[in-house]
Amino acid sequence: MTSMHLFAKAYYYYQRTMTGKDYVQHCRRLVPIDGPITVHDVMPTGPDAPPEHIILDENVKAQGHDYYSIGAFKASPNNKLIAYAQDTKGDEIYTVYVIDADSGEYVGQPLKGITSDIEWAVDDHLVYITMDNILRPDKVCQFVLFLHDFFVVEENTADLFIFVWLHKLGSDQSSDTCLYHEEDDTFSLGLQASESKQYLFVESGSKNTSFIFYLDTSKQNKDLVVLTSRVCGIDTMASHRGNHFFIKRRSDEFYNSELVACPLDNVAETTVLLPHRESVKIQDFQLFDNISLYTNVRMAYPSSMRTPPSVFDYDMDSGVSVLKKINTVLGGFDASNYVTERKWAAAADGTQVPMSILYRKDLVKLDGSDPMLLYGYGSYEVHFVGAAVAGVPFVDVLTTMLDPTIPLTTAEWEEWGDPRKEDYYYYMKSYSPVDNVRAQEYPNILVTAGLNDPRVMYSEPAKYVARLRELKTDDNLLLFKCELGAGHFSKSGRFEKLQEDAFTYAFILKALGMTPNTN
Repeated sequence: MTSMHLFAKAYYYYQRTMTGKDYVQHCRRLVPIDGPITVHDVMPTGPDAPPEHIILDENVKAQGHDYYSIGAFKASPNNKLIAYAQDTKGDEIYTVYVIDADSGEYVGQPLKGITSDIEWAVDDHLVYITMDNILRPDKVCQFVLFLHDFFVVEENTADLFIFVWLHKLGSDQSSDTCLYHEEDDTFSLGLQASESKQYLFVESGSKNTSFIFYLDTSKQNKDLVVLTSRVCGIDTMASHRGNHFFIKRRSDEFYNSELVACPLDNVAETTVLLPHRESVKIQDFQLFDNISLYTNVRMAYPSSMRTPPSVFDYDMDSGVSVLKKINTVLGGFDASNYVTERKWAAAADGTQVPMSILYRKDLVKLDGSDPMLLYGYGSYEVHFVGAAVAGVPFVDVLTTMLDPTIPLTTAEWEEWGDPRKEDYYYYMKSYSPVDNVRAQEYPNILVTAGLNDPRVMYSEPAKYVARLRELKTDDNLLLFKCELGAGHFSKSGRFEKLQEDAFTYAFILKALGMTPNTN
């Protein structure tokens, strides 16, 4: 089974999943024809096709590690070098290696302690982002052939800084140039290449504000230039084609977004292409999310409740869409057997809460007699049909948000509130799960955690379980399962993930008395 994307003009780059293996192989194959690429192109296989080259086998790299994940895999524009970001703990702190694409030999020393945001500026310049001591993306650097010792982040307890760094392959990293210094520790950096590959966009963003710099990869002088200014409450996304930048903007005023264009030589001169509309259809949201400025577009349709993830190539000139891949669902799955509906439920204060419902139309009676699996993200104060599965739950809200020295706290104050302020403190305490456990009956509960989780520290769900065990008045199941070699997203191998799912479903079935009678 392969997952394919056209990454560079000379090669097809793709991933291969092999029977019985946990991890993928990263491969490439020459494109055998000249001329423009069309949506109907298919990578040739078989004895007459250009040979397949396995660049990296994750199954080999994962040996000796309880956890293994590659967060980025990027080929240089000339296809000679590959940079990949590797995490062997699940803590989302990556080490980046550069290898020769043909031989697989390492080029220079690895970059340690960085995010998985990496992009090639030119054939020998790799731009990457590092993190500070609270795992906030804090520096963007550039890397060129023989990298030496990774520089040490300055100890600075007074301020937490964000830097943008530039490094040349072959130079000592201590000579990197700081391109940007972000003093606000509620902001973090992101990095993205334009579809044209001519520009790199560096975004600095908080929960409700973001602004963008760009770097012209074609110029010798690698300076960051302001594209969109920092304006509180406005966030922006950017792309490029021809002589224009294209910017998607969102705020409380235009909450459904607008799309504007500006010339490269005068970014302040904006023209609205797609205005904000008070009421939009689902297609409009998809248009904004998938908008691309190139004739042939590859779109990943994430999934719906009854449609597996799919990949399409779309010709924007002709309107032709070609399905390239759809994930296989075993067990005789047929999407036509399932129905999806949107329902609304009234909360205690009258707020209408949307619910998407999926059921098999030939099995479900919809009279209240069938069990239902309800999924809610951030589902505080939700009462449960006999069992609850709290997956890596953020439950010790008050204690965590009072501590700015741990990951994510400073970046989350805009969304959750800053409990150092009295009004926020008491409001947050009113819903924080750990602070609201009381002597009463609770349903069967499974709580999971990851020892290396940087998003929700394992101590939070552990503390929650301890509090429940102390106060609950029932004899229902209360299980705590902590993965000792993983992080927020549990184990990394695909079969290990299936085992995790099987464990969760077995718990639910047991809690509801639906396990088969083996007597």
